[in-house]
Amino acid sequence: VTGVQTCALPICFPVTIHIKATMMSKGLSSGDDFELQVFDKDEKLVYRKKDLKIILGSVKVDELPNVVPGNTYRFVLLKPYYLPRQVMTQVINGENIIEFDQLLPLDMNNDGALTLGDVQGLFIKRGANDLGIVEKINLFLPFR
Repeated sequence: VTGVQTCALPICFPVTIHIKATMMSKGLSSGDDFELQVFDKDEKLVYRKKDLKIILGSVKVDELPNVVPGNTYRFVLLKPYYLPRQVMTQVINGENIIEFDQLLPLDMNNDGALTLGDVQGLFIKRGANDLGIVEKINLFLPFR
């Protein structure tokens, strides 16, 4: 056959991630108020999943759109009242295990950083959806 061009295109299977996370004094994380954000090398947000449900420190997220095997991404795990955790890794075809450092309940004003405002945030309730002081202190106690 003449005049036929061949092209070598890599076959990419959808990227799946298996998240592992623990919370200080709580052990294996559980909750339905986590958020996962994925950023590319240019710090562009390429994926976001709100209301992520983690059970006993683990969740599987199937078929991440806009995430290409072989590229490096920054994965950020958020939870209200906890400092964000992030991992940079190169993803591969198939399943990737993303293990975050222990989540620390030190972001009482939910600004994503440890600041003096967190001390004030511990004692002030900001709106109906904010936790009260007792609930915030319970974040430090095991199994509450």
